[in-house]
Amino acid sequence: MKKKKAILILIAIITCLCLVGCGDKKEEEKKEDVLKISLYDNSSTGYTWSYTVSEEDIIEISETTDYSNCPPDVAGCGGKKIYTIKGLKPDKTTLSLDYTSIPHGNTDKTAVYEITVDKDLNITETHSGSYFK
Repeated sequence: MKKKKAILILIAIITCLCLVGCGDKKEEEKKEDVLKISLYDNSSTGYTWSYTVSEEDIIEISETTDYSNCPPDVAGCGGKKIYTIKGLKPDKTTLSLDYTSIPHGNTDKTAVYEITVDKDLNITETHSGSYFK
């Protein structure tokens, strides 16, 4: 019985050591650093978000729209426009997002973000005052 207990303890120790070793490997993996900007969006109003970047080769932008909080049978429910920004090279750039009327071309709101990408492609966003002009 003592021999069986000793074997079980040894197996438990080996299992713990393996799990600790696996944990260390996960910490060494580099996580992709991205900035996410989420803005209210409702295409049924006739307005949509669009963006411009002062230095386009510094960041990469992908966009998605999320209406997951809208009940399926409700027309005109608003959601979110989500911009995911990834650094491509170290530098600074300005991202301007305009909420513009599709039929009339009138811009209702502008959100301005100053984005800095460091040498490790980490992203920081700074602004002074309000996001909206």
